[in-house]
Amino acid sequence: MSRAEHTRLDTQAIVVGYAMSRLDHDYLVARHCSTWGQAYDQAAQALTRPAQTFKNLRDEFDPFHANARRGWQRPIRLDRQKVLEELKDVSNEALLELVDRILKREDEITAEAIESLAPVNRVAHNVAERLLTGRL
Repeated sequence: MSRAEHTRLDTQAIVVGYAMSRLDHDYLVARHCSTWGQAYDQAAQALTRPAQTFKNLRDEFDPFHANARRGWQRPIRLDRQKVLEELKDVSNEALLELVDRILKREDEITAEAIESLAPVNRVAHNVAERLLTGRL
């Protein structure tokens, strides 16, 4: 798997975890799941990640949403912060549609959204910055 493919899959998983936390019970209803275990398994099967990945991602976003769970009380990682900031104003319906297409593996349809949410390559950014400023 190439680095780009790995980053895409990671970003897709982060979006799903974000949606699970933000939408809470509405996520279960929309995905036709009666338990969180089913929801984690559904996402795990679609994105070939362990089910625990999605529980952990959901926990990471819980402190930022109005749900009954406390989640993890620690600084948020930059890739999660980017998803949190970029998707905060997206409607619940649009978020559910994005998740549905991610889990159906409609990569061509979701590519633009996922690429915009993926972390910026710090090395490429630093090289570009040095080129612009003329520094070594």
